[in-house]
Amino acid sequence: MAPVLQLRKLIAARPDPLSIGEIAVRTFETDGDIAAFLDLRHRAFARQRIGVRQWTRDDFLQEFVSHWWWQPTRMWFAEQESEIATGTPKQLVGSATLAMRGEPNSARPVVHWLMVLPTARRQGIGRLLMAHVERAAWDAGHREVYLETHAQWLAAVQFYESLGYTTDTR
Repeated sequence: MAPVLQLRKLIAARPDPLSIGEIAVRTFETDGDIAAFLDLRHRAFARQRIGVRQWTRDDFLQEFVSHWWWQPTRMWFAEQESEIATGTPKQLVGSATLAMRGEPNSARPVVHWLMVLPTARRQGIGRLLMAHVERAAWDAGHREVYLETHAQWLAAVQFYESLGYTTDTR
């Protein structure tokens, strides 16, 4: 298993909302969003050198819904509203979740499962989703956001560094 990098970012101001022409962002709404998330997760990580196993609905429920910190309003979906990315309308192209780690009264905000379809990368979707995560953390009173990624996922590491995330040495 590759080493996991712990990264963090100090947030100096409330992030401004971003906009990307044909991309709409919404929060988790229905039970059908679980299947869409699972499909996105499989497709987003399918070609990674260090892959992730395919999840089931039960895995999703265990990873998210069963935890005290999970809220549907802190799970975002980026949808392509035209045929640019996939050839079908309203295709899910990215997702991110704001998790809270630790005990409820002292938990810290963590980016959880940021993912973008390979065909939709380098279009600003990751930045758009990260702005939603950071804005929600700011609005909840947090001034730091944390995340983990595999050290060998170089594109992900470079992406996070471009947003101002640095190695958490604490």
